[in-house]
Amino acid sequence: MLVKRYLKGIFRQRPPAPRYQTTWDPQIVLDYLEKTTGSDLKAQSFKLVTLLTLATGQRLQTIYTIRIPNITMSAEGARVLISDFIKTTSPNSAQPCLHLPFFDAKPSLCADLGLQTYIELTKDLRSTDSDKLFVCYKKPHKPATKQTLSRWVKETLTSAGVDTTIFKPHSTRHASTSAADRKGLAIECIRKTAGWTSNSTTFAKFYKLPLAQTGNFLHTVFDQSEDN
Repeated sequence: MLVKRYLKGIFRQRPPAPRYQTTWDPQIVLDYLEKTTGSDLKAQSFKLVTLLTLATGQRLQTIYTIRIPNITMSAEGARVLISDFIKTTSPNSAQPCLHLPFFDAKPSLCADLGLQTYIELTKDLRSTDSDKLFVCYKKPHKPATKQTLSRWVKETLTSAGVDTTIFKPHSTRHASTSAADRKGLAIECIRKTAGWTSNSTTFAKFYKLPLAQTGNFLHTVFDQSEDN
């Protein structure tokens, strides 16, 4: 009982707070990724992992666990079953299934096509003892670790112009789900896609964020150029 009261006291003094107060606009990164073309394995590796985090709203941990045998291609797009143990795995919850429909409007940003391209690029580089999707782009092309994928995303965000001194690789989850909400997507769809339960308040508490403002209040107020 004393321990319970102590923990309640700590919670009241330091309640959980969002890591970020704002988020970044995914369009900045998508504009950058749209220009990434060709068969360079490094570029395609960086592009695909970032596209998958934005297209699914999932954690990097989940993207890291993708295995090629769990990927099913169809005329509508790709379906990716996550079979590994992840943060949300529990006896009473189903494992995530990621859906990547074709994005005909901009094929260069289509995660499904990117997935197919990447698998084709790496089919002769893979070792027979691993079926993980991502492999290192440098020889001997070992399976990429979660830390490696995180570094790839960070470098992509930096190159695209996102301030990675503030926003870490996991912020793709904040950026994509907040963007979906701003554009009017139903909260039920956001929760389902990102892997939250139907009654979860996690998105509202920690992920629903406004865009970071780039304007400078002082300069705007003090600038007299328009008054002259």
